[in-house]
Amino acid sequence: MNNLKKQDVAEEKSQEALGLINKDVVAVNIGPTIGKRHSQVLILSIVLTCCFVIRTALAVAIVAMTDPTASSNKDIPTYNWDDKSLVMASFLWGYFIPQVAAGYLSDKYGGKWFLVVSTSITAVAGLMIPSAALYFGSKGVMVCRFLQGISQGFLFPSMHGILGKWIPVPERSRLGTFVYSGATLGICASLILTGYISSTRYGWPMVFYLFNTVMLIVVGIYAYIGSNDPSSHTTISEEEKNYIINSLNSATNRHNLSVPWKEMLTSNALISVLVTNVCCNFTHWLFISETSIYFDKIMHFDLKSNSTLIALPYITELFFGFGMCFIADYLHSKNIISTTVIRKIMNNIAMLIPAIAAFLLTTAGQVTKTMPF
Repeated sequence: MNNLKKQDVAEEKSQEALGLINKDVVAVNIGPTIGKRHSQVLILSIVLTCCFVIRTALAVAIVAMTDPTASSNKDIPTYNWDDKSLVMASFLWGYFIPQVAAGYLSDKYGGKWFLVVSTSITAVAGLMIPSAALYFGSKGVMVCRFLQGISQGFLFPSMHGILGKWIPVPERSRLGTFVYSGATLGICASLILTGYISSTRYGWPMVFYLFNTVMLIVVGIYAYIGSNDPSSHTTISEEEKNYIINSLNSATNRHNLSVPWKEMLTSNALISVLVTNVCCNFTHWLFISETSIYFDKIMHFDLKSNSTLIALPYITELFFGFGMCFIADYLHSKNIISTTVIRKIMNNIAMLIPAIAAFLLTTAGQVTKTMPF
């Protein structure tokens, strides 16, 4: 274990040295202010936004699907399901299956087409949900969500690989935060829009038709303009391509290295990160899956108030995420504290405050049926 700690310290020092080297490279040639890397980051952020819109929509839609008073149109079908929690969980049954293999395949063959195919499957399965509910009930919706889970299991592994080859080191925090904020933006948009659309005469089916059609359009755009890395992009300038590759220290040409599984599995640092992420994701998916039902059945909010309240934490996260990334970049660039300490501080803030808020939510009790917004 002591050897592993020494290796961690040595690795951090080497990363800091590499950062200094990269700063020298950037000082010589910083590339265009706005370039192809920014268009790649933008379209990937939009793809991620759409994926999370689709992933999250059912959290509010399931309330409308089982509440005859949710829509102003009484012809919209509703169902009396007692397995709503299983319907919500079915996405996760498929989601964890391809994760490791998806990372390996994306790294070996490039993530673009894995991303295109998987997100297309997600959209098609989403378009089938209204018909599946009508003809096959909750079991049909579970199958569609299971397919969406499997296909979205390729989302982050593919995106990590693509971004790792496109974002220069000095821009990593800002551009990375911009891309991944698409997930939070998607959750906010999905929760709010789903509540409002479901309450109209078009009802909850329009949620799935609209969101998934937009997803297919966005995927088509990404298939046309997206690229695995700067070297395979057809219209990128040599100046920008060299800037990215030099900044990443020729990361696209690295050799395959063996994975130190034993050292990783016995590392206190890795185990602590694993535990905190499991707890964080458990709470995240619990909120996404169950909070709308809790607000509906226990606190008796109407559908619009329900969806707006669920979205509030993610709206806050969206703004604080951008602020924190600039703070992290500043602390790192000024060598005030190490990268490891920055990550520990940010991680603890992200874990402790939501945990306290989740505990306080259980003491809220029933308040009013309609919020004043």
